[in-house]
Amino acid sequence: MRFTLVALFVLALSFGCASKPDGEKNPFVDKSSSVKTPDQPKEKSGKREDSDKPEVIPSNELSGKIVLVNDTLRYVVVDFGFGLLPQPEQKLAVYRAGKKVAEIKISSHSRNSNFAADIVTGKVADGDEVKP
Repeated sequence: MRFTLVALFVLALSFGCASKPDGEKNPFVDKSSSVKTPDQPKEKSGKREDSDKPEVIPSNELSGKIVLVNDTLRYVVVDFGFGLLPQPEQKLAVYRAGKKVAEIKISSHSRNSNFAADIVTGKVADGDEVKP
């Protein structure tokens, strides 16, 4: 019984270690040059490889989005995401489709990037944009 198990194990290992014929190439080797080792520096082509990708420029502008509106109590919750955060008592304009529709005043109540604000003038809806 043991001899059979050992023979099967050796047979399985021999099939797993079989080499490929010379006609087949390794798919992980770069076809344009020989095998590269980690010690060899990468070749520079002179042009940027990521030229097709758009350039991302971080914004240093205060900007948020209305996520909750309570018309009865005249307050909103604004999410400012990962950008700059407003100061308490700061007045900001609310825009819908590029037009100013209201003005809000940031209160001192906040959680993470969500801030409560009082509606000073105008009508506000979910999804409106908030800017200074």
